[in-house]
Amino acid sequence: MPGANYVMKLSIVIPAVGCQSDIDDTVLSVLENQPDDCEVLLSHPESYRDPYQLEDELRLVPSSGGESPDPISLLNVGIEAANGEVIHALQPGMLVSKGWCDAAIAAFVDDSRVSALSPSILVDGAKRPVRGIRYHVAAGKQWVRQPQRSVLAPSLAAGFYRRRAIEFMHGLDEQFGCWADIELGLRM
Repeated sequence: MPGANYVMKLSIVIPAVGCQSDIDDTVLSVLENQPDDCEVLLSHPESYRDPYQLEDELRLVPSSGGESPDPISLLNVGIEAANGEVIHALQPGMLVSKGWCDAAIAAFVDDSRVSALSPSILVDGAKRPVRGIRYHVAAGKQWVRQPQRSVLAPSLAAGFYRRRAIEFMHGLDEQFGCWADIELGLRM
């Protein structure tokens, strides 16, 4: 168990998918509120150009997946390039506020058995809380927004993962597309 002053390195991976304003809003909210000892990575298609010259504040990670790689392959590229012990996947359109990582990082530090967590203080672009995802046979994949509802896994829109757990699982399975978070949750 690490000492009381131990700081766990965090890597925030944002795949550059969707509309530019969502990417910009998410990157800006992260850069304004990023915790200490963290790196921010923006994984992007080769054609992406940094409109704000932010390479001093975040690491741009190009994908060789063609003009429009899918979000899962971009997350895998970012995760592979990341240096942190904890990976935070964050999709464009998600907004963060000061301290949004604190509880998750504390849980990873306090208990080495924790493999994945959903954020407790996070909202989507419509300012609705995001708690994780669940799966129901009749309804399919569903966002969990109420604290009393059970969560199967963190959503890849905003989930925290221990690096060694993702490595043990050999990354996100790209063949599942938007269901990759459900599939990873079931494997974990």
